[in-house]
Formats: sequence, structure tokens, C-alpha cells
Amino acid sequence: MLAMGARAASSAQLRRFFAEGSLDGASIRFADGEEAHARRVLRLAPGDRALAIDGKGCERPCLLVAEGRGLALVPDGPAQHHPAPGQAGSPLPHITVAVPWPRGDRGEAMLERLVQWGVARVRPLLTAFTGPGERWRPERLERIARESLKQCRGTHLPELLDPAPLSAALPGARGRAYWLDPGADRSLARELAAAVPPLAPGPGEAWPSPIAIVVGPEGGFRDDERALLAGAGAIPAALAPQILRIETAAEGAVALVVGTVLAVGAADARPRDPA
Repeated sequence: MLAMGARAASSAQLRRFFAEGSLDGASIRFADGEEAHARRVLRLAPGDRALAIDGKGCERPCLLVAEGRGLALVPDGPAQHHPAPGQAGSPLPHITVAVPWPRGDRGEAMLERLVQWGVARVRPLLTAFTGPGERWRPERLERIARESLKQCRGTHLPELLDPAPLSAALPGARGRAYWLDPGADRSLARELAAAVPPLAPGPGEAWPSPIAIVVGPEGGFRDDERALLAGAGAIPAALAPQILRIETAAEGAVALVVGTVLAVGAADARPRDPA
């Protein structure tokens, strides 16, 4: 039952706002800037309902009430916890994108779309030819990631890692790393389809392994960097016959991974005819 004065809305229609701290308690507070956005930009008022989120998989319906001249959140239903990428029950594996940060606002636009695709980590990549320099602004990028997560109704913010050299960007023994190389003999699509074990988990299982997509700088990796990738077990794979911009390659590769794991999972879920 709705509280008196509340306006009915399904959870899919509720505006989403980041909240501070745990969402399981009796009180919930807006994160910095969220209350002003709700009141001044969206023109929400006491009696409206909203969804409080923490970017770590938890969300909770709330009622907006008056607090002085502003608004406050009052819990209006139980908190719901969603598994993180790669965990059992998550719709997606744990995906890391290691990428030299693009120039100008191209990096910010890329991050918006990577959040929408559900990546778990973003690693700015330092190579022999590139470095993020002043382009890597984590506080601003965190705000961009939050807005993108609210827009796409995602549940988990990606972890924005510090810029690091190639040696730190490769996954451990458990992970699979695909290195985008336009000169590779096999395509990324073929490598993903032929992955052993399969990319998608069985019912109730965690995802088999994290996946890393490694994107090279403009001009490509240097020979010693290519040797490092090969020595670490990274799989060279071509994404397209053309030379792609950094952000285009990163976004296209993630889209291909997501589409492939969803297709594999759907195929595994279909009943098989008895022999």
C-alpha cells in the first residue's frame, strides 16, 4: 500500500538517485547533488516516489517527503540486491576494458557507453606511445559514470582503476584476455564462439572466468608490448577489417562480448531433443 499522498509508479518508471551508505537501514540520505537535481531539475515534490541506488547492486524504493525547503528519502519497500558481474545470477560476466584514454571528450563519451554495456572495470592504459595525462580526471568521470548508470537502469558502477602500464592490465591465470589486433588471423567473434570452456555459466553457477579486452593506442602496440601480450597468454583477435578509433574498438568489442555471452546462454538454456 502506498503512503498517503504518494503517487503510484512502477519500479521501472521510478527516477533513480544515488544514496549515501547502506540502503538496508531505516533511513536513507541523498548523495551529494542528488537532492538538488531531484527538486530543481526534475521538479519532483513530496509524495513522489523514487528508487535509491548505491551503484554496488542494491536499490530500494523510497517516498519523497519534505525536509525544510528540500526533499528527503523515506524507505517505502524492501531493498533488493543484484549480483555483481561475474557472480552467479548476474546477466553478465566480469568484463575489464584496458584502453589508452582518448583525447578530448571522446573518453567521456566512451565511458558513458561502456557503463551502459555493463563493464565491471575500466583501466586507462599507459603504452609506449600514449598516456592519459590531464585527460584522466577521475572525479569528473565518476560523475559521468553515475549519470550513465541511472540512465540505463544498471545496478553496478564500473571500477575506475588508476592508469597503469600494460603489464598491470592483464588478468591473472583465471582470466581471458583478448588483444585487439587488426592483423590477427582470427576474428574476435570466432575466438569468442570457440572459447573453451564456454563463456556462459550453467544454471546457478558463477561465470567461468573474467574477460579482459585490451585496446591498443593509435599507431598500435610496439613490438616489445606485443611480445608481452603474447607471453601473458592474451589472444590476438581482429574486430574489423578497417582501422578503428580507440573508443570505437573498445565499445565494439564489448558489444560483441555481451552479444555472444547472451547468445551462448540462451542456447544453453534451450531444451535439447532426446537422442
